[in-house]
Amino acid sequence: MGRRDRYQRRVHGNLNNMSFDDQPVGQQNKFNIPELPPDISPQTSPAPSTNPGTLAERLKNKNMKTRLEAFTELLKLFTDAGNSDNIFTEHFPNFSKYVADTHPGSQEKALESLLVLIGKSPPQIEATLTDLINSLIEKGTTSAKAANKTKALECILAIAELENSQTIIRDCLLTFISTKETPPKVVVGAIQCLTQLLNEFGSAVFSVKEALKSVITQAESINPAVRTETMNHIKEAYKLHN
Repeated sequence: MGRRDRYQRRVHGNLNNMSFDDQPVGQQNKFNIPELPPDISPQTSPAPSTNPGTLAERLKNKNMKTRLEAFTELLKLFTDAGNSDNIFTEHFPNFSKYVADTHPGSQEKALESLLVLIGKSPPQIEATLTDLINSLIEKGTTSAKAANKTKALECILAIAELENSQTIIRDCLLTFISTKETPPKVVVGAIQCLTQLLNEFGSAVFSVKEALKSVITQAESINPAVRTETMNHIKEAYKLHN
């Protein structure tokens, strides 16, 4: 499967995975809960500023709704842009911050925009790529929104297909895994990425034995989730090696 086929699969493959229950809450509740008094308004999200500024300014606005609208606009601009459009090079250096947005909706749009960028205008390997990979691991794979975790992993896999990127990804992952101060949820995300990279690319990305040296140190972690992911990786690594 070629890089563009993988990109198309990642952009479109998980858009309809979520299902929502449209049944109104409390429809058969025997208790009659009165409406709010007329002088009390339900809590709502703050309205965006009437003069929020340029797109670049709105992408880092403190107002969550303003940022969400800005990231939605960015995704549309990326989708409509030509492969050589300057908008990609203009925004790529900021993506390590974009994908770390604390608002799940904004983060999701940022991750989707990054996938479009990688597919249309693959970034040159540079210093900012390390910051981006670290942000995807630390903030993306640990997101409170399950869909964002999946998209963060898809972004890392897409970047792994770029020439000379594998060493950067390897170093970022193994640093998180082997550093004692790394929070357990980040260790879990890093090991999951490592396992998926091995499943997708085999030993073409980096040495299975080299990865095992770092991962196996987590086998005795006091965190059960870390131990589980460690054992999953070891099993997959031995399958591949044998």
